[in-house]
Amino acid sequence: MSHLIEENANLIVLVVNSISILLLAILTALGKTRGNPFVLFMKGLLGNIILFLVLLLVVMLAYPDLAMIAILILMLQFIYFPITGIILLFISICIDINWTKNNWLYILLSFVFLFGLLLFSIIYTVNLSPS
Repeated sequence: MSHLIEENANLIVLVVNSISILLLAILTALGKTRGNPFVLFMKGLLGNIILFLVLLLVVMLAYPDLAMIAILILMLQFIYFPITGIILLFISICIDINWTKNNWLYILLSFVFLFGLLLFSIIYTVNLSPS
């Protein structure tokens, strides 16, 4: 089983990050989200973080000999988290456009923070690669 985790670490982290996006998109499509889009965005990010921590805990407790895989999963999350956050932000903007028009500063600051985090994670990852 540990062999599958080693080979598919990228896919596992991608699936974990996609769960929060899919949940928010399904709830939006069904019309179950009536409220502040920024709060829904924050709940989606919190859910993403909790799912990642559960994944990391399961991998570290189930396979303690795979410490390098846990570090790989952490680095992949460092790249995928801002991308997931930006997608969640765009979905939450689509929930209530009128709220977004009135509170555009929250959305702008969130986008700038997530985009800056994405650029930082890409630069950091490129600097880690051997020359």
